[in-house]
Amino acid sequence: MALRQRTSSAQIEDRVITAALALLEDEGVDALTVREIARRAEVAPMGLYNHFGGKLDVVDALVRLGHDRFAIALGQSVKGHGIKDRLTDAGQAYRRFAHANPRLYQLMFMQSVAGYNASPETAISMGRSIQVLVEHITAMQAQGFIRSGEPLEIAQQIWSTVHGYVSLELFTINFAPRPDEAYRKLLDDLLYGLGPR
Repeated sequence: MALRQRTSSAQIEDRVITAALALLEDEGVDALTVREIARRAEVAPMGLYNHFGGKLDVVDALVRLGHDRFAIALGQSVKGHGIKDRLTDAGQAYRRFAHANPRLYQLMFMQSVAGYNASPETAISMGRSIQVLVEHITAMQAQGFIRSGEPLEIAQQIWSTVHGYVSLELFTINFAPRPDEAYRKLLDDLLYGLGPR
């Protein structure tokens, strides 16, 4: 008689997150239920509770995963490019990430889930994205491409502008006849406005 091999905790957690992410992108945040996530992950609902505690912990893991991937995308966007192009490259990476992961992006930044508060681990992941932008700004300031000032405040200004454009676009509220060109011009104007005085 062959012995059944026990599935490791890491494998179960990975299956649950993979299933939850697919469910989120397929059907939206309202479809995230323990029963449906467990069904898609092919684990018993009690197995999900044993590893995550419940739906809100799965949501937290999704938000953390999203921010980790987002920070990587922002950081990798500038590889091999000059310092002057960092803001434009990061801005384009921001938009690409949002368009490639629209419902994850909305969960990360725009959609609340009743009872959800980010865990300390997820708060750290959230901070990585803004830290990547701060590092780009600091490098650009050192080369004279961006005016002096507190990099975190400048990062917040940039983030707010880019987030506004991208969020409207995700909700199909974009009246520009050529959205790609309009977004590039937005980034150019933003860089011009942040230039040395």
